[in-house]
Amino acid sequence: MVFKGSPKVIRSIVSEGSKFLKTKNRAPLLLNLEFGRFIFKVDNLLQNELLARDITHFLSIKLPFVKFVSFDIVPVPEGGALYEFVENSDTVSDAKKKFDGSLKLYYKGWPNEQHYLRAFSESLVGFAIQQYVLQLKDRHNENLMIDGHGHLFHIDLSYIFNCKLPWGMETVPFKLPKEYIELMGGFDSDNFQLFETLLVNGFSVLVANMDALLLKLEIFQRMPELHCLEGFSLDKYRKLFPVNGEEVRKFVERLISDSYDSWRTRKYDSFQFKVNGILP
Repeated sequence: MVFKGSPKVIRSIVSEGSKFLKTKNRAPLLLNLEFGRFIFKVDNLLQNELLARDITHFLSIKLPFVKFVSFDIVPVPEGGALYEFVENSDTVSDAKKKFDGSLKLYYKGWPNEQHYLRAFSESLVGFAIQQYVLQLKDRHNENLMIDGHGHLFHIDLSYIFNCKLPWGMETVPFKLPKEYIELMGGFDSDNFQLFETLLVNGFSVLVANMDALLLKLEIFQRMPELHCLEGFSLDKYRKLFPVNGEEVRKFVERLISDSYDSWRTRKYDSFQFKVNGILP
């Protein structure tokens, strides 16, 4: 999504980012600016994040009934970027630290638990589609957040398409631990049925718009700075999706089955906990 501020505001944001670049500080910084709060950071994979933002914007236009939580990214000419701060949000890891490692207890602390759990279930649709379409990796719980409305969403969208991490543990379609199903109330719950129905509808519309998505990726492949698309086969990518709408339901059922409580997801979360202390 392109930043919605006026040219004057955009120039001010870029100017603030440039000031911090001159300090040679490379640690992420939270900036309280008069036009909003932003996180400034230098990221060697910034171009990947901008591509992910663009593809997510495409998805949000084509799938208006699916909830995608997005945030603005404003590149700074000298390097780095300012990322819009999503207010009243917690990383999943921080949320669990506050409530004895339990997302269920986290949501119970909210005034209308069922309302927020429904919001979680709805957002899980966009969460899953975004991860699958972008082939998004590095999905530990510091890179997943919950906003003030209960929506789950991705941050740090650096490892997409052909840009892979060296340990290669994440091969599932999308992250779907047992805890997410329990939060929705189980496979027989209304929330899960809502999630599955919206996921089928979302992929049905996406399949109908695959030519437009593939054309965007073909154009982006011509940009040499997008290393995540080097050697990326559009033919192989197309085969990751159903040929037509009639195949979508079985396709979605298979995605859910392959993703649910995957040992690979558990192994990666365990690795991140041992190495970086990030709660699984």
